[in-house]
Amino acid sequence: MRVIHFPSLKIVGRMAPVVLVLALAACGVTTTSEQPGGTTSNTPTTTTASTATPGGTPVSSVPPTNAITLTTDHASYTTSGTIIVTLINGRSTSIFTFDHQTSCTILTLQRQTASGWQPVGGCAQGRMTVQVEIKAGANMKITLAPSAGQIHPAPWPAGTYRAVLNYSLQKQEMATGSMVASPTFTLS
Repeated sequence: MRVIHFPSLKIVGRMAPVVLVLALAACGVTTTSEQPGGTTSNTPTTTTASTATPGGTPVSSVPPTNAITLTTDHASYTTSGTIIVTLINGRSTSIFTFDHQTSCTILTLQRQTASGWQPVGGCAQGRMTVQVEIKAGANMKITLAPSAGQIHPAPWPAGTYRAVLNYSLQKQEMATGSMVASPTFTLS
């Protein structure tokens, strides 16, 4: 019996974890952990005690009991600016949602119009939508940028916005059931 060796497959196997991490980072989702030495947040949309991440951005560490919260790092942005949303799962159980929303993240950016809240942006990645589990106690920073996940990036229109998470308390085919929204913020 003849054995054929494929040395290039060893390289692919070693690179797979790196490629996965880079792909997830490109979608704008990062998970943060609580750091020692808490400080107080001075941002207008976060009123709870917070700690600083290695980059110095305040991240809420005291979520309301049994709540899922979304907060932004600023109350206003430029139309081409990056919006950082902190998601905290204060529940004692995991929640489930789907990616492939605005900027290829789990959040939908919505703009207020005369006819109500309308989704903005999207995800043009050529892959299937994936269900995402957000574990109990998770504290995630999610980046929304007008250029992320777009074929023809353009600034978002000026206006009043909010970030929305649609989620379910159990695994299922569609994330139906509950929604949580951030406080409103402006893009100008």
